[in-house]
Amino acid sequence: MPPTQPPSTGTAPMVLIVGNSGSGKDTLIRETARQWPAQLPPLVTAQRFITRPPHDSEPFVSLSPAEFERLRSENRFCLSWSSYGLAYGVPKEVLCDLALGKPVLVNVSRSVIPHAREHLPRVLVAYVQVPLAVSMQRIQQRGREDRDSAAYADRIRRAEEQPGLAEADIVIDNSGELAAAAGQLCGFIVSHLPAAD
Repeated sequence: MPPTQPPSTGTAPMVLIVGNSGSGKDTLIRETARQWPAQLPPLVTAQRFITRPPHDSEPFVSLSPAEFERLRSENRFCLSWSSYGLAYGVPKEVLCDLALGKPVLVNVSRSVIPHAREHLPRVLVAYVQVPLAVSMQRIQQRGREDRDSAAYADRIRRAEEQPGLAEADIVIDNSGELAAAAGQLCGFIVSHLPAAD
């Protein structure tokens, strides 16, 4: 496991949730937020901007490609990337939350990890891992892509080719009880909160 970045006084970590399609990242984020201890600084679950029509399986702000490019050109995102033919962005407002000591949890592509580690104050990476069969079942159940589409095949192929992430700070097994996986993630984040004055 690679060393995490040294603490910066008062600055909470941004926790990047990464994992293959169907690993249950958004579900894990929701359950972690539900379990978060009320006596601690609030846990912020960053809202993402995506060039995709709204879908019940995932909360996000739907934008047209033109709207997304306008926001990106205005430097409105602290992280942005493209994946499966879609553009994704994380709003810069979360940097204010970090500075106020509020940890931020966000589902991202592993491709943005180097940029995030270089340009953001404190970054931790949590890799969400499930067996390939579980990924395939969940991708089918959520119904975002047609099973005969290239996008569906690409998600399955990537899950086959990228079963792990060497640079992750923690690996969360999300193939069993959701509450247990979320509890592990909660404990990990709490252990990296800035020390109280």
